[in-house]
Amino acid sequence: MINWLIDQSVLLSLLIVSLILFTRLSNKALGATNTYAFWSLIPLSSLIGGIAHFVQPQVSADVYEVIQKLPLVSLQNQTSPVYDYANILVYGWLVGVFMISSILTINYRQFMKGIEKLEGNTHRGYKNAITHEGKTPFVIGLISPMLVVPKQFEKLYSPIQQQLLIRHEQIHIFRGDLWWNFTAIVLCSVFWFNPIMWIGYRYFRQQQEMACDQSVLHNHTMMTRKQYADAMITASASCRSSIFSPLHYSEVNTMKQRIHALKTHRKNKLFPVALIMMLSTTSLALAHTAIAGQKVGYTPSIIERVAPVYPTEAAKNNLEGYVTVSFDVSEQGTVSNVRVLASEPADVFNSSAIDAVKQWRYTPSDQPIYDALVQLDYKLSPDSTVVTPEYTGTEIVSVDSKNKKALNDVSAIGVR
Repeated sequence: MINWLIDQSVLLSLLIVSLILFTRLSNKALGATNTYAFWSLIPLSSLIGGIAHFVQPQVSADVYEVIQKLPLVSLQNQTSPVYDYANILVYGWLVGVFMISSILTINYRQFMKGIEKLEGNTHRGYKNAITHEGKTPFVIGLISPMLVVPKQFEKLYSPIQQQLLIRHEQIHIFRGDLWWNFTAIVLCSVFWFNPIMWIGYRYFRQQQEMACDQSVLHNHTMMTRKQYADAMITASASCRSSIFSPLHYSEVNTMKQRIHALKTHRKNKLFPVALIMMLSTTSLALAHTAIAGQKVGYTPSIIERVAPVYPTEAAKNNLEGYVTVSFDVSEQGTVSNVRVLASEPADVFNSSAIDAVKQWRYTPSDQPIYDALVQLDYKLSPDSTVVTPEYTGTEIVSVDSKNKKALNDVSAIGVR
């Protein structure tokens, strides 16, 4: 899980930085509406990354990989701190997600306290509401969008300005911007530890507003554009700095730059070419990331190996032998589904081998391991040699009858 979060965080950071540079350089040439469309690559890349992580391919039966090479030393019940560190990171991430979600929820509720619903009153199919704060209309709500207007709306703006500002909010609803904003907040909450995500969110919202401005002022006269600019400057005076605030009109100087950009925008025939190049580059990057994340046959390292116990009766009867078992390793590193594939003598060392292997632990990984193989050789003394069948890629562990410690002779795990 942690590896996936880190990989996705790096990928999203690269995309966000690229989009910020791209939009700043191409807004004038391509227009805010066209460049705003590119921001959909962020949730798209997250979706592809999630599918690549949770839908794992089956590992080929003839693929074997070495997971760890250990010297011939005693293996007591040892536990590596790696497993604990991985758990700490996961728990820390979950705590961060919970805290960020709680803060956003509290901010949202505080924001909603200043809104007064008007029962039975609708505007073009949308519920109306009034607010005591602010000087601009906005929309809120995913399932049932609500159009919120200030109490002083008619006094603050002329009829034309009112119409333009209402149109601005209707475009947000029509384009599904409320859902895009919700998706952006979810991504920021998941990757709360990455500051670039929060920076990208601000640029995304700014680009969203600029795209709406362009749509509102399409085919309007310069006089209308000036009135719209004056209205946004008035609205910006009451803008609150909050992650949940829908009033992203920024400061006066930025507002003038936005209006100037709308005034000078011309259609550009290079947009389709730029779109194809951008999507192609991103698709290749996503495909490479997905393939890189799907390391076929990747196996974690063992961090805790419980020594098998040499059966008392077998030691008394001077019996030696081996047991070959197959087992699965979960994403958390726990062992399950332990089963005996071969043993000699039959049923003598089986229980000892199964009981020990069930307690083994491996480092957490992004995908489970199925049908891992291990052969445990039971020898009466460390110096004795026992002829055992060959299992290519099978880990061989020696079990000493005197000190009852597991020794790792050949460390290679078979995965199929």
